[in-house]
This record gives sequence, structure tokens and C-alpha cells, in this order.
Amino acid sequence: MSLAKLDVFVIYGGRSAERDVSVTSAGSVVACLDREKYNVYPVYIDESGVFSVGGRADGSLSEDALRMPSEGSISESVTKFLGCMASAEKPFAFPVLHGTFGEDGKIQGLFEMAGVPYSGCGVLGSSASMDKVVMKSVFAAAGIDQSEYIFFGREEYAADFEDVLSRAAALLPVYVKPANLGSSVGISRAVNAEELKSAIELALKYDRRVLVEREVVGREVTMGVLGNHDIVCSACGEWCHDAEFFDYEDKYLSGKTMINIPVELDAQVYSRLCDMAAAAYKTLDCAGLCRADFFIGDDGSILINELNSMPGFSDHSMYPLLMQHAGLSYTALCDRLIQLGLERFDAARGLTYRR
Repeated sequence: MSLAKLDVFVIYGGRSAERDVSVTSAGSVVACLDREKYNVYPVYIDESGVFSVGGRADGSLSEDALRMPSEGSISESVTKFLGCMASAEKPFAFPVLHGTFGEDGKIQGLFEMAGVPYSGCGVLGSSASMDKVVMKSVFAAAGIDQSEYIFFGREEYAADFEDVLSRAAALLPVYVKPANLGSSVGISRAVNAEELKSAIELALKYDRRVLVEREVVGREVTMGVLGNHDIVCSACGEWCHDAEFFDYEDKYLSGKTMINIPVELDAQVYSRLCDMAAAAYKTLDCAGLCRADFFIGDDGSILINELNSMPGFSDHSMYPLLMQHAGLSYTALCDRLIQLGLERFDAARGLTYRR
């Protein structure tokens, strides 16, 4: 007697400014999942937050082809979505969501409350990785080396913007970032006071808190991390581009960005990067996967930039290519993430929540 297939709900789209990246990533996931092992159901979240549960996906995914008309309120659509998972014999959620409302612990909390296993980081790992201010504060407490930075809120800036600008200007040149976005959305490089003020005002359009960090002169490299407790670190890669600042257009729209894997590094440098990635991963309580980004300064310094709990995940994105170089095909990588999610779910079921 054959075992029942696992019903995998691939969630994509969303309310974030990174929704287009999510659609591309989810298309690769849906196309690669083994139909001999999984029933695959795409779940589209539109720009207003309404869920639309599509039919079974037997081919490539596109937003137009597989989206069903959204009906009702957000709460009604979430109820329908949870009902679909509840009716499945063996459900599993595979969120391919980037940014706010998907990568920040919110939808992970929904899965936890519903008792549904899912891929990737849990609530804490997702939210701490997404919030750059929290992430950097945790790294600082753990003694993980990083660039000098300050942060502030909208109210603080409005109350005394001259003081905020003065403190930020002391770090010039800098990168100014919203606390809770990725894919370089809302991020600017500033080299003088005028650019700094404009960069801060742009970042405040995307978030109520802003991070300003000193620019590091050197190389930016990235590493893939895979696993729950026993983790594997990939070789390092880097993006090759001509732009002084690697923004959203350079990453996703220009078609000019090249990926270099592996980056040739001294063995001691690579070992140090692995140690830092593991320390950061465990400190933030990550699980499943993340991409760890680093700076290697011209002065020999090695600094962590950030962790991405749900990095770009199309079959031509950096993270899957790093894992491919490590010997894990895209299909095998998705299988492994499902396995890790089930392992984490089974381990949590053994916990006691009552006295």
C-alpha cells in the first residue's frame, strides 16, 4: 500500500514591496517539487492581504495563470486557507514570501497556532532576522563583529532631526535602511549631509525605524546556511556588478548582475566566516535556511552584514546556486527544507506547555 502524498501549500505574493521577487521564487518551487511525493497547491496573497487558494499546480507558476479571484475580507480568506489545510490528510506549508507579513514571523505564527508544519525559520528566527535593528543589537550582545551603526524612530527624528542627522553624519559615508525590508528596497547610500537627509526621509516611508551604518570598504560575500541544529555552510559567492550601490533594480531588473561562485578565499578567512555564520544563525534561533552576508574589509576585517531568513529563492538566485555548488540540486534543496520543517515540527510536539 503506497503512503499518502504530502499536501504542500506554496504561499507567495503578499503585501510587501518584495512581492514580485516572491512570485518569481515561488514559480521555481512549484515547478521543481516532485509530483510523485507531493500534491502541490499554490496559495496567492494579493496586495491587500487576501489569500486565494489555487488548484493543484502541474506545471510552471505565474501570477496571472494560477491566481484565483480574491473574494471576501482578509479574515474570511485566511479562514478558507486554513480550512483547505485542515482538510488535507498530511499538510505542509512552504512560504516563499519575502519581506513584511511573510518573512517577519507573522505568517509563521499563523502556522504555529494552526499546528501546521512549515519550512524555514520559526517566529523568533524570522522576526529577529527581518528586523535589522533587533538583529544588529543581538549580534552586538553576542560579540559578533559588525560595522558601526546607529538607529532611531520616526518620533525621535521628528522631535530633534538635527541631533539625529549629526549623529548619523559622524559615520559618513553610510548606508541608510528601513529596519524591516529586504531586496535593497528603500535603501540608499549617502556621502554628504544632503544625501543623508534624503535617504532618511526615503527610509521612513517604508518603516517607522531606520538604521544608519558606516560603509565598509572592501568586498561583500555571501554564504548559504542549511539545517536546524546541525548546519552546513556553503562556499562563498558574490554578486558582480558595475553600480556603486547594488540596489533593487541592479539585483532584479537590469539583467547586468553576474554571480560568482565560489569566491576564492584564504582557508582561515573561510573558516572564520563559517564560525560567524553559525554563531549568528544559532544566536537568532534560525532553522531550515538562511543566507549570511559579510564584508571583508580592505583592512583585513571580517564583519557580518545580515542574515536573510528567506533569501531570493528562484532557481537562478544566489542561495540555491550556492547549495547547487555544494552538491544539492534545486529539487533536492526543496526536499531537504520540507524534511527539516517536518523534523522541527515533530521535535516541538514533544514539548510540554502545562505545569
